[in-house]
Amino acid sequence: MRISAVAIAAAISLFGVLQLSDTFAANTKQEQASLHRADFRVEGASCVTCLRRVAKAMRETKGVLKADVSIYKPYWAIVIYDSKTTTFDKISAVTKTEKVKFTGLEDKALAEMPLIVIPKISSPAAHRSAAH
Repeated sequence: MRISAVAIAAAISLFGVLQLSDTFAANTKQEQASLHRADFRVEGASCVTCLRRVAKAMRETKGVLKADVSIYKPYWAIVIYDSKTTTFDKISAVTKTEKVKFTGLEDKALAEMPLIVIPKISSPAAHRSAAH
């Protein structure tokens, strides 16, 4: 039985790819274990520009993977971050120049990164009454 050099190279290559994918899956699981999602409200902002600056400052913080702030009252915000790299206190500290405060914090560990990140919204009735 003759096995060509091409067949042997293909088998070795495939084995290497399988090992790399197993390593990647293990690393991804470890990274996911440290993911956190923080939902909160931003209070004290006076304009959309302020809210955008708050979101930008959070996004530029080392360890923050995603961050956004709603431009509609009651100004819900969300941050997805790596808890091995940063903490919510460090993230909120970068926004001190905007003179805003964060209230109603809910910080939870995540099993996986969400595809779409949407700031939390309370019930529609509460949202309407807060806007009026």
